[in-house]
Amino acid sequence: MQNIMRREAARQAGEKSPPRRGIVSAYDPDHYAAKVVIQPEGHETGFIPVGSPMVGDGWGMFCPPTPGDEVDVHFQEGGKNAAYVSLRFFGNQARPLSVPSGEFWLVHRSGSFLKFLNDGTVELNTAGDLNATVGGQANLSVTGKVVASASEFDLTGDLNVTGTITASGDIYDNGRTDNSMNHIRAVYDTHTHGGIQAGGGNTAAPNQPL
Repeated sequence: MQNIMRREAARQAGEKSPPRRGIVSAYDPDHYAAKVVIQPEGHETGFIPVGSPMVGDGWGMFCPPTPGDEVDVHFQEGGKNAAYVSLRFFGNQARPLSVPSGEFWLVHRSGSFLKFLNDGTVELNTAGDLNATVGGQANLSVTGKVVASASEFDLTGDLNVTGTITASGDIYDNGRTDNSMNHIRAVYDTHTHGGIQAGGGNTAAPNQPL
């Protein structure tokens, strides 16, 4: 009787598929699915779904695998036909960064990254352009100083400032590049008029027009 029970248990266990490690061999971006070579046997699956912590109709969190990634393959209810890719693993071919415990890093292969550090600092670095589109109002509240460094800053639209504007360079307006505020001040401080008349008459136009 015990042998029969063992044989039946072994038969039932043989019909189940526990989680397996595998290597991604292909990725389908249109269906967010991947083929995986199960290790160590070397059997390749068909395209199976890749899991994500956030999904929706046309939105969600996307972090597609790359061929060569080591992944964890699970099977729905232990069946052999309904597999899906769960987690991925670092290894000899994909070395991890040294990230302190408690921090959250998103690092791209291009070098761009977003890091939430333990001291509350948030670091953002882009290896290329940074493009941001805001559908509503962008609100920025800073208790300290804002420091920006750029070779050129282009702004389309009105700029309303409450406070003092201090510039170490020249200021031009209305698209003109011939007369800066500094030039206007210098001309105003030294300009002369002709047509001087006694009494309440008006002088002629300045001899140094702007």
